[in-house]
Amino acid sequence: MEVEMGIGSVSNRIDFKSEYAYIGVVCAMISEAQSLNVSSGVAVFLVEKRRPDGISQPHYEAVNRSFYDGRGNYLASAMAMIATMKALQAPTGENQDPSRLLKWESSRRGGLLKKVDGYCIYVAFDGDCHEERNLEIATLGMAMMFPK
Repeated sequence: MEVEMGIGSVSNRIDFKSEYAYIGVVCAMISEAQSLNVSSGVAVFLVEKRRPDGISQPHYEAVNRSFYDGRGNYLASAMAMIATMKALQAPTGENQDPSRLLKWESSRRGGLLKKVDGYCIYVAFDGDCHEERNLEIATLGMAMMFPK
């Protein structure tokens, strides 16, 4: 399992099978949230192989080690983003008519997915911040998997 990234890399893509990459993504998302003064929130990362037996376990971490506060359950919301993207195969909150979502599906922005080489990579962040900030943090997580 080779991780290729950084200066002089050949493919600029991280091996999807490396749990170290998953941990790095969620840690970077949490670090970014803290640097943006987000006091509560959860980052989730999931890789799915396009076969029934090809789902990895989701990796998640919370800002300040708290998955919820008096304003919300951020773990539930971020996991709902992942579930919504799996069902719709589209980022959350993007061109979604909330009246067409199933019960418990999320219309909040902050979930992204990318399909490559038979895999689907999902990242989501939800926190005590505006949805645009959620999307900014999720975008950082996806960019870590696909550096330019």
